[in-house]
Amino acid sequence: MARSREGQNFVYLEKVRDPTPIPNKTSELDDICFNPFDPRYFAICGYKRVSIYDSQESLCLVQSYVDQNEDEFYACAWAYDEGSKTTWLVVGGKDGIIKVLNPRSTLLEKELFSHGRDIYALRLHPVRFTLLFSASVDTTIRLWNLRSSVCIAIFGGHLGHEQSVVDIDVHISGSHLVSASSDFTVKIWGLSEVEVAIQNSEKEPTTNIQKTTRFQPKSITSPYFTGKMHTNGVDSVRWYGDLIISKSSEDLLLWAPTRFIDPSHRARDSFILVVKFLCETKNWFLRFSLDYEQKWLAVGTNNGEVRLWNLDDISLNVPEQLRPVEPTEIVTHSHCRAFIRKTAFGADGSLFFVSDESYVWRYKRQP
Repeated sequence: MARSREGQNFVYLEKVRDPTPIPNKTSELDDICFNPFDPRYFAICGYKRVSIYDSQESLCLVQSYVDQNEDEFYACAWAYDEGSKTTWLVVGGKDGIIKVLNPRSTLLEKELFSHGRDIYALRLHPVRFTLLFSASVDTTIRLWNLRSSVCIAIFGGHLGHEQSVVDIDVHISGSHLVSASSDFTVKIWGLSEVEVAIQNSEKEPTTNIQKTTRFQPKSITSPYFTGKMHTNGVDSVRWYGDLIISKSSEDLLLWAPTRFIDPSHRARDSFILVVKFLCETKNWFLRFSLDYEQKWLAVGTNNGEVRLWNLDDISLNVPEQLRPVEPTEIVTHSHCRAFIRKTAFGADGSLFFVSDESYVWRYKRQP
């Protein structure tokens, strides 16, 4: 039985169990990502498997890839090469290798080696669709050109993150990158510094073979901003216009980096807390999502609930709200009691999420 508190904006529609590599055993699902170039399709990943589903009508498994090694996938993203009209599904995980899959040919097209440890997040550039960012336990973020198979830049160093980089996001303009880490900090990186390196990477020939010596990645060691607004490791971060939403295992915050809003501000790393959300997740690696219109915010919990906030109903003009904002709606289902590690929204506003019981859930957004 499906239950929804505080309103009926989202109504249960269906669920489907993703087949697991080990028969009769459930496996953790860590990420779900819609294809921005054909939004009827989305990908999920977890353990050794990545699957593609068609959501146009009932959820339908289209294809899946099972890694032959002992890799575990934590993150997936879509990319697109306009020149060759090729769509890629990119995955990363425990072995630190970025795997680029071609859904049309159903082949593993290329592998990119650079990170020394687990990859926790992948993010596509919002303007240049062959550029991909990856975040790793090795404390760095790396920028890749998927067409030419080169690592363009490495963000990290003595002023970078001191522990694992868990999540990243790129400003809609493509001007700045934000990163979240288990070192309790959120950092903003300017991308104008890598523009020349990006242009040079575009001059490289198209290839599926990674270049390790000819093209040297640019090293970016100084972030534009460093903030410590959380008291625990930060596992999720997104741009919300020029503001930022970030989450730790203890809190979920909407805040403004002062220098980003006002470049003349003298305090380099100051920020203004705008909203505290009543999140109550209390667990690590439960990552939130925003819908396409950035109207709804959704985050899963460790007991099968999804908490949602209608951001249009929240005042952003009163900073430092002391009382956390309660969810607009909480959706639950009597058959879902597992960790919900990632949520996502379809193009029509429907809510999707993946659970540790290997299920994909779909809630229809009401008009």
